[in-house]
Amino acid sequence: MMHEILKAIAMEEKFAPPLDDIDISSAHSVNFRHLSIDCLDSENLINLSSMAFDGGVRSLTVFGHANQFLLRHFKGARVLDLEGCLSIARADVEYICSMVLLKHLCLAKTDITELPPQVGNLQYLEGLDVGETQITQLPADIGKLQHLKTLDARKSRVKDLPDEIVQLTRLVHLLIGDSESCEGVKLPDGFGKMISLEQLGTIDLRKCSLSSLKELVELPHLKEIAVVLSDELEDTRMNDALLFSLEKSTKLRSLVVCSDFRLNALQSSTKYKYLICRKKLTVVRSSLKVPTVIAGHLFIGILDIRVCKLEEDDLKILRELPRLQNLIVRFAVLPTKMICISREGFAKVESFYVDCRMPRVIFEEGAMPKLEHLALKLYGGSASEEHMGIKHLLNLQKVTLHYAKWYATNKGVKETTDAVRKEAKEHQNEITLCIAEEEKNGTCNTKTEIFQENRVASCSRMTETEEDTQEGGLHQSCSAIASCSGTNEIEEVAE
Repeated sequence: MMHEILKAIAMEEKFAPPLDDIDISSAHSVNFRHLSIDCLDSENLINLSSMAFDGGVRSLTVFGHANQFLLRHFKGARVLDLEGCLSIARADVEYICSMVLLKHLCLAKTDITELPPQVGNLQYLEGLDVGETQITQLPADIGKLQHLKTLDARKSRVKDLPDEIVQLTRLVHLLIGDSESCEGVKLPDGFGKMISLEQLGTIDLRKCSLSSLKELVELPHLKEIAVVLSDELEDTRMNDALLFSLEKSTKLRSLVVCSDFRLNALQSSTKYKYLICRKKLTVVRSSLKVPTVIAGHLFIGILDIRVCKLEEDDLKILRELPRLQNLIVRFAVLPTKMICISREGFAKVESFYVDCRMPRVIFEEGAMPKLEHLALKLYGGSASEEHMGIKHLLNLQKVTLHYAKWYATNKGVKETTDAVRKEAKEHQNEITLCIAEEEKNGTCNTKTEIFQENRVASCSRMTETEEDTQEGGLHQSCSAIASCSGTNEIEEVAE
């Protein structure tokens, strides 16, 4: 009922919610500026394609099926979002390339295998998303898109960038490769011409030339970069070239390192020690322990790291990072003993995210005095019988439990959820407890409970799991990471 009311209000305001062929049949003559269409099967696509639409639509989103016969009604669209759409063939993409007024085009998660050279016709295009598609290369004509500001080809099959990409002097966000699987691309020579770049990821040093790496110093606005580093001694020269360039990047705030962090030659480099004195450091591959190279650094505000274990010397390094505000720890193996967070250190940590099969963390009295948000990503396993000590987190406001739906019936997950709920009820503060169950398709069903003076209020909602792509996608907040895929498999091992 509420859905129908909201749909009616949106139609009245000419800002249409997702409409199917039945809705469209009675509404296609309305002068919508923003339109969403549900086309769940090919029969609906035929019906929709035969209808006449007013030419005033400026923003079109399609769910399900789409083709050129449907899109021909929206020649004047400025925004076209076909993310995840089916039935899109090469001819359909070629037609899209004739929609010359487009400013933003999303073909992400479709089955397209090629981006045709006609994409160069989209002279007004500012945003292009072909992430998670089957395309293997970007056409040389992409260099004609002089207004392009964002190019997203992450998790596609693109391994190299065309030389013509250096002509995109207005490009701000270049997102390519896949930092999660440590797959990067080669930087073409002349890269220093792209003076507007603020975000760059992911590049593979093993594929790049020394000259292209040295050109990174010519990018005055670079803020975020993701790199695949090699820890082989023969690649030391490439690592040093990268560090030399990034050392000069005064605006750099986020470095994502795709490596197992053995980093034989790199870890002892003074340039490396200087470089990671930035706002955010992310280590994608698992490290046996917390790298000692980060000890005592003054400017790391966000640390996202995978470790095999967290012992007292590791905790000492972490708690003595004076500006650390957001800490994300992902365990590759299940700790065999509880990890105690004492009252020492962690003076400015506001959010703490733990990705582990079962939480093995105890907060002692006075721990993390400024912590506001505690997030736990759970898998299957045996719950601990010890209290986590959530009551000792005196500034706590929110606790998030996140797990895949198929773990919802796991005994350990149930027991952990009940234990956290009990501790939240007993806390002196008003605590918001969010329990998020993730479906296979990424949709997240979230139930929220608020505890205050033994009173409980609850609500539920459905959201879609996605990475927090602030300005393109390398910066992830703790809450966003809580809904990302984390450790795929965690084993319990003896110390």
